[in-house]
Amino acid sequence: LNLRRADANIAAVQGSIKKDRDQLIQFLISQGLAEADMERVPISTQDKQANQFSVVPQQRDQSTRYVASATVVVRTAKVDVVRSAVGAMDQLLQAGVLLSASREEGKPSLVYRYTKFNELRPALIADATKNARSSAEKFATDSDKRVGPIRSAQQGLIQIFGEEGQDEAGGYVTTSFRKRIRIVNTIEFDLVD
Repeated sequence: LNLRRADANIAAVQGSIKKDRDQLIQFLISQGLAEADMERVPISTQDKQANQFSVVPQQRDQSTRYVASATVVVRTAKVDVVRSAVGAMDQLLQAGVLLSASREEGKPSLVYRYTKFNELRPALIADATKNARSSAEKFATDSDKRVGPIRSAQQGLIQIFGEEGQDEAGGYVTTSFRKRIRIVNTIEFDLVD
């Protein structure tokens, strides 16, 4: 969650951004998140007059000379609490706390990562093996054979798809709340008479 403030006075802008960050943290705690789930990124302050690309001094807007920004990063397994808090963020606006634009039209940058894949893996492999055996039985029936033992098996590609079908396995786009996970195994069976 990103916050920004601008002011002509550096002390005032620092005070405003600290107050906003404190209100944001209190809001998140009131929504059910723990302060231990939050990381306060150090406040950054920019002097627009010190910018080498700024306009000539008489044309500068002194009221916004200093721009301060702060970020609070939330990492938690409480996905439902985060989703609820995001839905209630208009309370921050009513309190005068403005979130600055992030990745998507000023919305908080939500990233959903599936972290329990190793717990799910045995069930996925069992399903893949069952499906492979079913396919092998179809081949066996079509060729008047029966399925024998597994000759070889390899776990292959693991894919995580988002709600819109986008591949999220690479970790580049992880904005989907609902995920679909697919594991591709290569299993060879003997066909016997």
